[in-house]
Amino acid sequence: MLGTAWALCQPLNKQLWTPSFVLWSGGWALAARSLAHGLVDRLGLPALGRAQGVNGIAAHAGAWLMVCALEGLRGGIPLYAHGFAWLAPWVGFKDASLAYALAFTALWWALMRGLPQRDLRLRI
Repeated sequence: MLGTAWALCQPLNKQLWTPSFVLWSGGWALAARSLAHGLVDRLGLPALGRAQGVNGIAAHAGAWLMVCALEGLRGGIPLYAHGFAWLAPWVGFKDASLAYALAFTALWWALMRGLPQRDLRLRI
């Protein structure tokens, strides 16, 4: 609320990291963390993002290397065109692109989810 109030004097600007943006985004992060604490720690729901947190560097580096490989081999555009662009007439290009990004993220989530089950933890 403080970030929103401050935005009346100084606009929210992510690129400049204005104080109003910092307070606003920090408030949302605190709310998300409080929600996760309540759901996972208090109610005992499964921690779906734990696999990404345990092997966060591996997920980040692996996803970046995969993007580099797809672009270097010129496979990103055909993958999108054949796998997701057919959705565009029904849902629009933005949502087809979102589906591509969600599928990419789901792939890396599944890969990272399998590592702790095999007792693997990749670290620097």
